[in-house]
Amino acid sequence: SGGVILAGVNTVGEYSDSTVVFRYSQSAWTPDDEGIDTHMTVVYSIHTMITDGGDHLTFLVGDSGPIYRRVANIWQSSSNFNIVGLLIKSRNHNEVWCSGQSGFGDPLLRKSTDLGETWTDVLDPMVFTSYIYSLVFSPDSASPYFFAGTPGVIWKSDEMSWNSLFSAPCFLTALAVDPFDPNM
Repeated sequence: SGGVILAGVNTVGEYSDSTVVFRYSQSAWTPDDEGIDTHMTVVYSIHTMITDGGDHLTFLVGDSGPIYRRVANIWQSSSNFNIVGLLIKSRNHNEVWCSGQSGFGDPLLRKSTDLGETWTDVLDPMVFTSYIYSLVFSPDSASPYFFAGTPGVIWKSDEMSWNSLFSAPCFLTALAVDPFDPNM
């Protein structure tokens, strides 16, 4: 039936009740944010994954409110916590991760292993004091490691330990792992 593209936008301030997600299908863009709180003014990340059952499932996070999951063409809340979410990704089938900041200003990194039904904290509160701006997983599915970019530091973690790999006076907003050389 052809491809579908979802685009999250940052609305103009005075139009806070504007559409924040658009769907491109069959040569036209149409609003596609039914179910999303009208106070959301920006979508930071949209992520589609294939579940173990072969279904496509889409998640998004924005500037306020919960994580949303698209079910039967309607966005539904997938979390009961307030998040300024910068990123949502998956590592394995049925596993979804989100990073950003809680509504209270605390750093946030959570994962769900049941397609967003429940979420668990992954952060070590002794390590982090601000956002995780970027998150990347090893292309080697057997590897337990992932990498997180924060203000000034790239971290390597296996969810139990956190090791600083790089420090610099900058925001590390994008990370990538070479799919042909996981050591790079």
